[in-house]
Amino acid sequence: MLRRTLFGLSVLTLIAAAPGAVATAAVQDEKVIPAAMPTDGPRTLDPVRGSTTYDNMGCAQVYETLLQVSYHDNQRFEPLLLAEMPTRLDGGKRYRFRLRDDVRFQDDDCFPGGRGRRMVTDDVFFSWKRLADPENGLKNWWLLEDAIVGFDSPEDGEAFDYDAPIAGFVKISDTEFEVELTRPVFRFLWVLTMFQTAIVPHEAVEHYGEDFGAHPVGTGPYVLDEWIPKQRLTFERNPNYYESYYPAAELWSEEDREAGLADAAGQRLPIADRIEFAMIIEEQPRYLEFKQGNMAWIESSRSRTLVSCSARGPSG
Repeated sequence: MLRRTLFGLSVLTLIAAAPGAVATAAVQDEKVIPAAMPTDGPRTLDPVRGSTTYDNMGCAQVYETLLQVSYHDNQRFEPLLLAEMPTRLDGGKRYRFRLRDDVRFQDDDCFPGGRGRRMVTDDVFFSWKRLADPENGLKNWWLLEDAIVGFDSPEDGEAFDYDAPIAGFVKISDTEFEVELTRPVFRFLWVLTMFQTAIVPHEAVEHYGEDFGAHPVGTGPYVLDEWIPKQRLTFERNPNYYESYYPAAELWSEEDREAGLADAAGQRLPIADRIEFAMIIEEQPRYLEFKQGNMAWIESSRSRTLVSCSARGPSG
């Protein structure tokens, strides 16, 4: 059992790392995580429109943020799409960022030739600007509202101008930029771990329009394979995912090592080939699926935590 309450990719990576927790699929050597959601699933896979735990869990497979909460220490932030932690300047009123230079968006028809391009600074600014666009509902605008110099949402009825300069967004190069805050606030770094601030390509938003929430395109370790609303949601390994590894054994606590969470230390991510979510709302059938070894992960009201098991699951 995982003692922490974790969501998104983190918990599924931990499950994949646990001995015997990944089922073997009909395709030889394919590793699959079968998991159950206790709701009818995510409402959207568009980060700026998402708000629920299950929107998060779906989006976290496809999209990534600049920072993430550490796998082995949930009191720490660490770089995800960044090459290093941001540099704090002017007493915390300004931050300098450097992006990884080996991150590409997933292959998709929205790109010329269907091949995903490299992620750059402009993608960060575009993604954050979407939070302030009334066309996206402003549900998550509170995350950055009044936080960045010159970054405001339009008055009622006005369209958001994506080309208008924002004083607090300073581009240095395709991989380096600065953000000037209206005042120093540690919460800003926490916001950069939230899935709503994940980085998306403008090509996908423009290509799919209102359907973008059902056609996610990001930099993450998985790509959407199938989504039948209220029934199932399936993701496949992103074959072009950048080089990233499971945390080293010495970084984990003794308790976590005893639970087997360090057994995958040093393995390249993602560990599983597929993630298969089933929407099972009723507690009893969901728990029976778990007990029978058909699910590697469920959420149980008995503990109100995420639960992993060492059952092998179905074999092909």
